[in-house]
Amino acid sequence: MKKIIDRASWKTQQNNQKYYLIGALFLFSLPVVMITYHFYIMFFLLFFIIIIVLIASYIQNIKSFFDLKRLKSEVVGVDENQCFVYQDKVFDFHQLIKIHLQRRVIYLEFENDIVVLENQKTLFNQLKDSYSQLINQKTTKIGRISFKLWMIDMLFGVIIMMKIVGGIIYCLSTSTTIIDISRLFGDVGTLAFIFICVFLANLLKKYKIIFYTVSVIVAFWSLMSPMTHVTQLLVDQGAIAYREDVNGVQIYRDVAYVFGKDATLMYVDSIDDIGTFHDVVYVESQQQYQFYSLTTPHQTLQDLYEEYEGSSYSHQDINIAIDKNVIKINSKPYQAELIGDHMLYVKLQHPYIIQLKDFRCELYQLDRGHTVVLQEDYMNDVTSQDNDIENEEKKSQEENQDNETVTPSPSQPEEKSEIEKRREKQDQQRYQAYQQAIQQDDMTSFQSTQDVVKVHDENTDIYRVIKSLDREITRMNNEEGTILDVQILSMLIYHQNNDEYGIYINRRVDSSVEESQTFQEIIFMKKYGQDYIGTRLYDISYMPTDHPTNNGEYETRQTTDYLYRIDGHQVVENAW
Repeated sequence: MKKIIDRASWKTQQNNQKYYLIGALFLFSLPVVMITYHFYIMFFLLFFIIIIVLIASYIQNIKSFFDLKRLKSEVVGVDENQCFVYQDKVFDFHQLIKIHLQRRVIYLEFENDIVVLENQKTLFNQLKDSYSQLINQKTTKIGRISFKLWMIDMLFGVIIMMKIVGGIIYCLSTSTTIIDISRLFGDVGTLAFIFICVFLANLLKKYKIIFYTVSVIVAFWSLMSPMTHVTQLLVDQGAIAYREDVNGVQIYRDVAYVFGKDATLMYVDSIDDIGTFHDVVYVESQQQYQFYSLTTPHQTLQDLYEEYEGSSYSHQDINIAIDKNVIKINSKPYQAELIGDHMLYVKLQHPYIIQLKDFRCELYQLDRGHTVVLQEDYMNDVTSQDNDIENEEKKSQEENQDNETVTPSPSQPEEKSEIEKRREKQDQQRYQAYQQAIQQDDMTSFQSTQDVVKVHDENTDIYRVIKSLDREITRMNNEEGTILDVQILSMLIYHQNNDEYGIYINRRVDSSVEESQTFQEIIFMKKYGQDYIGTRLYDISYMPTDHPTNNGEYETRQTTDYLYRIDGHQVVENAW
C-alpha cells in the first residue's frame, strides 16, 4: 500500500479532470478552425500554446510518477473477515464501493477514503477473481481503448461544430453566403452519426468499441474527403474557389469552409486547365484563356506602359522591355492584355502571364506552370552613363557662369494648363476603365473604384438614377475632411443605345476647402438589371454622336430633389 486519499477531494479532482478534458477538446479543435478561416497567426499561436500544454502535462505525469515512487510501500495483511488496518484505520472489503485500475496504481474506493495500492499482477488477479463486479470497466484495458476512441470521436465532433459556429460569425462579418451546401449537409450528417454511435455505445456497452471505431473511421474520412462540388484554390491575397456547371465555371472569392462570395461566371464550353498565378485565376478552354483578378486593377494598360516606360528585364536569353507604349520580348513587339495590377497576358508560341514588380519581372508560362524571374537591367545603364553625366554637369556649370539668367516664375495660365493636363489624363483613364468594365456580362462581383462606380437603384425615374450615380462618383473621389454640397442644375440625355446612356450634366459644387465652382461634364452609364455602371468626364468631346435622343434639357435648379452633401466618403442625406 502507498497512501490514503480523502474520497471527497479525490472526487473533486476527478470532476476537475473532466472539465480540463472538455477544455482540451476545444483547445485542440481551435487550430483546425483557424486554418479553415485563414487566421494563420492565430493558428501558430494556438499551436504553440498546445505544445506548452502537452509539455506541462508530461512534466506533471513524470512528477506524479516520482512522487509515487518516493512513497514507501507497506505490506498489509487481510484477515478472515476481509478486513485490514492501514495508517490506524480499519477497512472492510465488504464496504468496498469501486475498484479503479491505472497503469501504475490501483484505487480502492471506500465510503470515506481512497486507498492507493501499487499495481502488481498477482494483486490485480486476486481482486479480479474476488471483486470483478466492482472493477470500473472504464479503467480496464478495453475501457481505456474505448475511452481513447471516444476522445477522438468527440474531437472530430467539436471540430465540426466549431467550424459551423465560426462559419456563422465569418458569414455575418464578411457578408458571405453558403456556396457549398453539399459539404455543409455532409458535415452535419457526420456530426449526427457520431452522436448516434456514442448513444448506441452507451446503450449496448458490449459492442461500444465497435461503435466508436466505426464512427472514428467515418468522421476521419468525412474530414479528409468531404462531399463537395466546390474546389478551393489558395492565392496570395486570400482564398478563391470554383464550381463547374453547364454554363461554365463559377468563381467564388473570400472563401472559407462552405462560405464565400460570387465573383464571376466564366462562360466556357469545356475546361482544359484551371489554376492561379498570385491573385489571378485563369481558365483554359480550347486553347483560349479567361482571367479573373482578386484585386480590381487601379490602372489602365496605358498607365502601366507609362509607369514602366524604358524598363528592361533580362534572364539568360530572355529580355522583356517596354518601349514607346509597346511591350517587347527579345526585341519583338507583342499585343498585351491587362488582367490585373501590374499583370499582363501575352500570347507567343506559348501563353504567358507577365508580372512587373519593383526591380524584377516574373514570366509565368501557363501551359507548363513554370515561372522565370527576370531582373531589371539598370546597373549597366547607370555605370555606362556616369561619365556622360559628369561631362554634362561640367558643361552646364560653364554655361551658367557665362550666361546667368533668372528663370521666370510660372504665370497663372501655366497653372491652369497643368490642371487641364491632369484632367485630360484622368478622363483618358476613366474612359478606358469604363470601356473595359462594360465588356463584362455579369456585374454582380464588380467593385466601385474612383474611375468607374456601380450603384443599385430600383427607381424607374432615369434622372434619379443619374443623381445616384453622380453622387457615388463624387463620394468615391472626395477626400477625408472635405465637405461638398452639390446641386445638379440640369441634365440632358443626349445618347442612348439600348442600355447605354450618354448624359450632359451641369453641376454646382460648394466645397469646404475651395471656392464654389460650376462644372459642365458628361456621364457614361450602362444598365444591368437594377444595377448601373458609370463614370464622369470633364471633356465633353467624348460624347458619341451616334444614336442621339430627342430629349430636351431637364432643368433641376429650381428643386431641392437634386441636392446632396458628401462629408469625406460619407453621404449626408437631406443636408439642405
